[in-house]
Amino acid sequence: MVQSPFGFDESPFGFEVSPVYWVSDIDIRAVFNALNMAERVRRGDLWIRVDPFNNHRISRQMHEDMNEPRTTRSQMVDYFAGPGWIVARVHQLRRVDGSLRGIPDPKSLYLRDCTLKFCDDRHTPQLLPPQYQSLVG
Repeated sequence: MVQSPFGFDESPFGFEVSPVYWVSDIDIRAVFNALNMAERVRRGDLWIRVDPFNNHRISRQMHEDMNEPRTTRSQMVDYFAGPGWIVARVHQLRRVDGSLRGIPDPKSLYLRDCTLKFCDDRHTPQLLPPQYQSLVG
């Protein structure tokens, strides 16, 4: 295994089997922001791939609730630090002009020593591992 400059480990499968922590949206977003993931994508340090099976127009209800054009797309996007080396999965809303509505919403972070996943209704939220608790203000 090779240590990357981003704080992730390289593996032929994009991630190593590591403990999974189901954490709150606040915690996963804090770690995502502390690692400057969105900025790394803007700089070209990380590459993105839009999941072709999760790339669709927003619903009529979302269009009305958020005052977004119907052409806005709801997308699941994977961030890569290298070929096959996934480091994050996010949800985003992309407008037809290419701009994003708000900031990407992290759903999974594949870190060196663990995987953080957004805690949905099917799981009980866990505390962040101790090495990441200092990132949450």
